[in-house]
Amino acid sequence: MSNCKNCNKELNWKNLKGLYDVDHSPIGLYCKDCFDSIETNLKESRFIEEYKSCNIYCKDNKYYPYWDCHYYFNTIEGVRDRIDHSTCALVPNFELI
Repeated sequence: MSNCKNCNKELNWKNLKGLYDVDHSPIGLYCKDCFDSIETNLKESRFIEEYKSCNIYCKDNKYYPYWDCHYYFNTIEGVRDRIDHSTCALVPNFELI
């Protein structure tokens, strides 16, 4: 197995937690003792603002309306508009043949 990326404690299946960034890219493996503080610091570093009780995050100039979101917007205005219209479906542009 491996060691905690923060405290170097040996990891096993009982104390192992994987941390993923807002865009689902892997950050690393941590023990359960370190995980919460590392996750909180990561979320704070990506946090942009709270809008209508929703936390907006940003990474690499991509704006996410919530953590673990599978889509992003190029502007914060796009995120705010999505939050304002949260009951509408997001549909990609399709080219009709």
